[in-house]
Amino acid sequence: MKFIIKTNLLILLTCVFGCSPLPKKISQYFPLHKGDIYHYHGNYKNKKYNDYLLVRSFTLSNRQNLFYFQKGTTKQSNTLFGNNMFGNGLYFINGNQLWTLEALSDFEFYKLDYNKIQKLLHEDLSEGNKITFMSNYNNSKDTIEILPFEDINVPAGNFTDCLKLKITTIWNKGDIDESYVWLAKNIGVIKWIKSTGRIDELVEYQPKH
Repeated sequence: MKFIIKTNLLILLTCVFGCSPLPKKISQYFPLHKGDIYHYHGNYKNKKYNDYLLVRSFTLSNRQNLFYFQKGTTKQSNTLFGNNMFGNGLYFINGNQLWTLEALSDFEFYKLDYNKIQKLLHEDLSEGNKITFMSNYNNSKDTIEILPFEDINVPAGNFTDCLKLKITTIWNKGDIDESYVWLAKNIGVIKWIKSTGRIDELVEYQPKH
């Protein structure tokens, strides 16, 4: 009995003074749940915008589920979605890493090449980590850098310990743009300052379940 008590006390003291926090998982900050709805307010050059994004998915022949963000709250076909989220249009998580596959619309589903997937975020969300991916449609190279986690206030509420990303885009002609994205745990993107100057902020998140 004394041995058990001493052992438990040692474990407790070790955790109080020496335990490192549990590693953050990209699946927590970029959840992909079919049927979830995101409502954003956009502000650009004194103009206001209301956007709703519906998470949809489809399955490749290799049984890999891919997710995309369609504008609107009901299922639609023949719709463009490539620029509705940072990345290349289609997303999935595997091995605690976020992957992207390039597509602008559902017209392209039949010709997708799974071998062209690119890593968007890896499992280590430590400050300063970077990853680069290419966009053939935009003729650009994007580098995502992880910045210090921040607390953010948007119309949907106050969110603590948000993942902040800096996205640097180098265009084919040499121009460079920067944008910033904040992702809240168990929700996803809550704020996006785009290189154009447009600012999108989350108003409401409606999980399907």
